[in-house]
Amino acid sequence: MIDPLTVALEFKGPNPGLYDLLDQLWIIDDDLYDKSATQPIGTGPFVLTDYRPGDKMVLKPFANYWNKGKPRLSEAEIRIIKDPQALLLNLESKTIDAIGQVNVPDAQRLERAGFAVETASEGILYNIMFNTKSGRFAGNTKLRQVFVHATDRQRFNRIALAGKARLLCLPWIPSNFAYDKALEATCDFDLAKAKTLLAEAGYPNGMNLTVYTSTQWYYGMTKLAEIVQSDLKQIGINIKLEDVETAEYTKRHNNLEYEAIMSLTGRVNRDPATMLNATSTMRAKDNAAGYDNPRFVTLVADASSTVDTTKRRQLFDEINKVIRTDMYTMPVATSPFLFGYNKKLQNIRFSVDGFVYLEDVTVK
Repeated sequence: MIDPLTVALEFKGPNPGLYDLLDQLWIIDDDLYDKSATQPIGTGPFVLTDYRPGDKMVLKPFANYWNKGKPRLSEAEIRIIKDPQALLLNLESKTIDAIGQVNVPDAQRLERAGFAVETASEGILYNIMFNTKSGRFAGNTKLRQVFVHATDRQRFNRIALAGKARLLCLPWIPSNFAYDKALEATCDFDLAKAKTLLAEAGYPNGMNLTVYTSTQWYYGMTKLAEIVQSDLKQIGINIKLEDVETAEYTKRHNNLEYEAIMSLTGRVNRDPATMLNATSTMRAKDNAAGYDNPRFVTLVADASSTVDTTKRRQLFDEINKVIRTDMYTMPVATSPFLFGYNKKLQNIRFSVDGFVYLEDVTVK
């Protein structure tokens, strides 16, 4: 710490993911650190005036907030309603004005009733991950490519995600500089192409395969698995789905105890190097797919240690080609974090993680 108002952060080298780090850095009063759960003092637009554990908290404007003229609300009450259906009914009856996380199956119901439902964040990605260290997918990129063209992403989005997801071939959303529009167009749903690839992969007569998923772990994974199961059957791949509890799923996922497994990747809305260094499913080294490619590791290391925008774009052009070719973890679609609210609320904005910026909100 340089002085009471200045902190210096030191790194071993250039760090293009610095803003991802700062986004998770919360500034609080050091003297009240131990009481921050019940007496939080930070730099935000509100002060906590009433807190009832398990029930609600009431926020009032902070008179000395640094951003003059904000917040615009005279009060914000945050209620804790644990039952999802009770939460939904409270919004529909207009007892509350907004809910922070709409269950995907309820999105269309709220929209039909006249409420707004927005995608607050696209931070999580549905994947299918392959064991590239041992078994039939190891060293067989064509077998992995079968799944690329036999996965009906649009159907998954329509049936399981209320049409709110973003369909992806690579793990980047359009706002990310690593997004590659041309490569994104190469993951077309084409069962004829998938069947040809299956034969080229060495399985002209099809194959039997066990795929692991966990409904208990995360909504939508099993629905995706069922859709893939249905389509692959048409080209001769008979999938046995194992829908296991969270503990069993985690054990298999983290220890390569699978051939193919439904999976998730976070940090989708961060700097691309953050995902390729931090997430178990996509990181270049020591990933849960057992994928090991020295050239890929070097490309990611280089992209993580320069802030030269032109150089980073060139590196991610190469990184994207590797991901698209090897598909050790196959992106499918984002998992939308949905925010539902009464349309009388105006100026709704979200952080990259889907939190509402209350300082701008007004009531019409």
